[in-house]
Amino acid sequence: KKGNSVLCERISLRYAWIKNNRMLVKLIFINSKKRYGILRIKADLEGDYGVIVSRKLIAKIMKYYKIKVKMKSKNKKKVCSYN
Repeated sequence: KKGNSVLCERISLRYAWIKNNRMLVKLIFINSKKRYGILRIKADLEGDYGVIVSRKLIAKIMKYYKIKVKMKSKNKKKVCSYN
């Protein structure tokens, strides 16, 4: 039994979806204040839009747009207050 995802369709439909909906991934990323990674974008696509896409495809789209997630810095400088 084949899945019901977009990528199980014919090749022409698959690439048409990828070409037309790259902006959807970018839109989700920008609306999340550049904090959503691949897994959160995947969950958002499946939950809100009903689209099943692989993590690798989302990673390729993010690489195409040169999108990187903002990370919190773990090494903050500690200031000694009693000097």
